[in-house]
Amino acid sequence: MIASFGAYYLPGPLATLAGLWLILGAPTALWLGMARRIVSRLDAALLVAFAFAVVTDFAVLLLVNFGAPLVGFYRPLTTVPLAAGFALVNVLIGAFSPESDPVDWTRVRDLAGLRPVAGYGALCLVLAVAGATRLNNGLGPQVSMAAYTAIAGLLALLLIRHERYAVEVLELGVFLGAGALLLLTSLRGWLITGHDIQVEYEVYRLNLGGGRWVIADYPTAYNACLSITLLPLALTKLTAISAAGVWKIVFPLMFAVAPVALFRSVHNLASRQVALLSAALFLTFPTFFTDMAYMARQEIAFLVLGAAVVVMTERQGDVRLRRYAMIPLMVGIVLAHYSTAYVLVMVLGSGVVVTAAWRLLDRIGERRRSRTGRAAAGSRGAGVRAARAPAPKSAAPAFLTVWLVALSAVLAVGWAGPVTHTSGQLTSTLTAAWKEVIGRTSDVGSNDTTNSLVAGSKVTDEQRMAAYLTETRSSTAADREEGVLFPQDVIDKYPTPITSIPDLPLTSVGNKLQSLGLPVASLNGLVRFGIAAGIQILLLLGTAVALLGLRYRRVRSELTPTRDQAALAVGSIGVLVVLTLVPQLTVDYSVLRALQQGIFFFGPFMAAGLLWALRWCRRYRTPVLAAVVAVMAVDLTGVVPRLTGGYQPQLALSNSGNYYDAYYPTAQEMDAAAWLQSVFDRNPPDAQQTMLLQTSQDVWERIQTVFVGPVEATVDPLMLQPGSYVMLGHAEVDQDRASIDYRGTAVPYVYPTNLLEDLMDKIYVSPGVEIYR
Repeated sequence: MIASFGAYYLPGPLATLAGLWLILGAPTALWLGMARRIVSRLDAALLVAFAFAVVTDFAVLLLVNFGAPLVGFYRPLTTVPLAAGFALVNVLIGAFSPESDPVDWTRVRDLAGLRPVAGYGALCLVLAVAGATRLNNGLGPQVSMAAYTAIAGLLALLLIRHERYAVEVLELGVFLGAGALLLLTSLRGWLITGHDIQVEYEVYRLNLGGGRWVIADYPTAYNACLSITLLPLALTKLTAISAAGVWKIVFPLMFAVAPVALFRSVHNLASRQVALLSAALFLTFPTFFTDMAYMARQEIAFLVLGAAVVVMTERQGDVRLRRYAMIPLMVGIVLAHYSTAYVLVMVLGSGVVVTAAWRLLDRIGERRRSRTGRAAAGSRGAGVRAARAPAPKSAAPAFLTVWLVALSAVLAVGWAGPVTHTSGQLTSTLTAAWKEVIGRTSDVGSNDTTNSLVAGSKVTDEQRMAAYLTETRSSTAADREEGVLFPQDVIDKYPTPITSIPDLPLTSVGNKLQSLGLPVASLNGLVRFGIAAGIQILLLLGTAVALLGLRYRRVRSELTPTRDQAALAVGSIGVLVVLTLVPQLTVDYSVLRALQQGIFFFGPFMAAGLLWALRWCRRYRTPVLAAVVAVMAVDLTGVVPRLTGGYQPQLALSNSGNYYDAYYPTAQEMDAAAWLQSVFDRNPPDAQQTMLLQTSQDVWERIQTVFVGPVEATVDPLMLQPGSYVMLGHAEVDQDRASIDYRGTAVPYVYPTNLLEDLMDKIYVSPGVEIYR
């Protein structure tokens, strides 16, 4: 089927504009006056006001959800109560918030560099939409590759022209580049595609169907994230945008504001070049364009976090007012995403500890200098007074305070605990992590730490599979004896050897390089590892150079950090090390996403490290820097591996690979799920209770919006039950490959389809789908 982008996502313009204005535009405009009292620049105020608007949306939605039933609306999350709630709150904000100073918007068209950057950025967006649409329709990746290359060129252009273009134009370029990167991933698939997002979408549907948010109906951490329960519901009810359009377009474009906030926060304290390079490193980190588009709750949380960092780094505003402004922003982060809030509390707490230690060292140093000065004065003889050194200037008051960190922790724990009762994951994670620290449980962690320079010993897939088989055989022995599962001696006849996801075949370019003696597959892997190691080295190098530059004038750094900035960077690095070294934390909280979050704090140090490393280029440093960033971008986004072959397929450029097999829903699977649902619906109630579908976790997440009967999300031979329905998806059918998830890592193995053929009857067949019973 040849489908178009517009047929799926383009909304009714007037209804959409009105709804977006009511939900996002009007609150932003009304909060702008308050934001301009908190921060000094207009662009910073717009970022803060936009974050305030998102937090306001959460407040309005909670107010309508719990208040509308009191006046007779028992399905409050419908159009009329939502529209009335947003309109009323906007009127109240307008009545009580301070007016913003007049803004001369006409000067925007005269900003230096506006036309080339706007035109180039718009081209990137068009190519991104066209490239994803072509792949969805089964065509090639050439347009997507052109889009990634154009985005790399846009970043290079901004870096080369950073002194000539206006700051606002640089921010526009960062936003357009970020939006294009995210759309290349988010628009893949005509249905909801990707990890996390499929569960997020199902949670949204549960609240949509009930017309009211009741946490007790689905008491999980996902349902406690208002960013994926109430906010998308408002967007779909008050605009003409489809639910898929909200997840695939609106949320990614909202998240594209986050790197702009990072640029602004760094530029509050450093040069344009350092700020722009920090944003470029944020964009080119692989998690940004491969995973973030699949996690709407973290996209919204990062948007608010970006504004919070802008407030933290402001140098001219009243420090007390800025601290008070952090309170609603912290509330917004907590309501948007639990783990972002937890990691942020850890970072802020570490920053306070680092600041306290720094002050203690300062006092010790002052006492030593004082004693040395008195001894020197005494050695000159009586009547000679030593010349006193001028008293050191008092440092600017620290932004971080204990009460702010304590309040952030109370908000995070309070929302997850007594308010929503969804803190089970946090409690189990901390308990398991503590047992690992004291050596009482397994120390096998996620493979997120594969390229880390500080990770522990590497665990192979064979070791993970062996551990999984041992644990599963032990835990299922009783059920197997009772006949709930197939006998062990029967299952053992069908081996499940470890396999791997095949690399892309070598292209003509790859074959040419191979004929010249260059091992293409090995070089692709080596380049990726080299870039990953280089990023970590830049982080350590930049932090060391910046901190040494504060003490030794001979060490010249491009960044002179404030104490708060340095403390938060060091605290973020410390948190990242802890998340890497404690296995259970790597399983439950992705190290890569934590690193993406950490760039808000240590991104400028990484940028300073790269600039320091390229200081030998002298006057050619800027073009060399632009070339380095462009090369990183085209390689990490997959353009170079796709051009040569010999590397793992990436979903944004291929209709194959690990992400495609795991997260890409097909029409055939949806039809099979609908057939199973019809079988379930025709059964009498007693038979419905005993009808069990077994399918893989990946297939289940793809079809859960269609089949609502009882499901056991596994097709592991050890877990197969006689009499159940077993559905295999396109990975098992077309490639004889399935996977088990062991402590946060998917381990692929050859699936023994002949086991099902020998023990069950095949009752449904379609391209890429088989159902047995």
